[in-house]
Amino acid sequence: MAGLESVKQQTQQFRRSWFLICGCIIIGYLLLRIPACARIPFGEVLREINVRLVPVRCLGFQKLSGDYSVVYFPRGQEEEARLVLKGAEQFFPEVAAVFGLDLERRVPVVICREQEELNRLFGWPADEGTMGVYWAGTVWVLSPSSWIETADGAAREEEFFRSGPIVHEAAHLMVDYRTRGNYPRWLTEGLAQEVEGRLVGFSFDPPQEVVTWYPFFMLEQFDSLPDQRVAYYQSFLMVQYLLRHGGEAGVAELLAMLGQGQSFDQALEGVMGYGVSEFEARFFRSLSQ
Repeated sequence: MAGLESVKQQTQQFRRSWFLICGCIIIGYLLLRIPACARIPFGEVLREINVRLVPVRCLGFQKLSGDYSVVYFPRGQEEEARLVLKGAEQFFPEVAAVFGLDLERRVPVVICREQEELNRLFGWPADEGTMGVYWAGTVWVLSPSSWIETADGAAREEEFFRSGPIVHEAAHLMVDYRTRGNYPRWLTEGLAQEVEGRLVGFSFDPPQEVVTWYPFFMLEQFDSLPDQRVAYYQSFLMVQYLLRHGGEAGVAELLAMLGQGQSFDQALEGVMGYGVSEFEARFFRSLSQ
């Protein structure tokens, strides 16, 4: 009876956590409609709530802890969890250093066994093929055994470190903390790709053909854009343009100004000397040169 009562309590706690998460999503959507300076504190509170709910969402999971991360994993996935932990422990501090941050707490990393499980958690279609997700202070990754075919330990580690999602999602996390959640989606996607290339030499294959580039106002609906490959590639090119003309110091200042509550247009004006409209015109001109 005691065991049954414990299961009931865990189930109730799990349900309460999902209600809180759903509430966070709804509130987060509403917060997008208010100015950044007012939105930032609320977003930080929601991120903190989500991080604290991870142990509840992962009831029944096992965990491994390091200096910079704690990995939650389903039973039977300990070998995969050790590989994920090793990657997180190596790359989290390296990515943090790129953004001038110190990791003051362990980052929760959750392993999903299969692609369908990861897609279902975030409401994505079954054919979505992402290997990792950053959301509100937590990183979710696909089990390495579900996409790495070799059984050789050294080869598996090399493949996971080079092609896995750890560096990419860590970059999203650092952008989120550096800007306090106040950033356009294309910026974090472009920066994540740039950091991946810098640290592990990985890059997405560019689209074979670009019929048309997206105007900046459309990039605000990043996830709903019909050609995701073009959207990601354009984001990468835009960040490269920022780095060429503003330098690493300029991009760092841009992120800091976003973290102070300035709009992207204001921050860009402060760093580059011109706003979004001029940046868009100059960027598109650079593509034809």
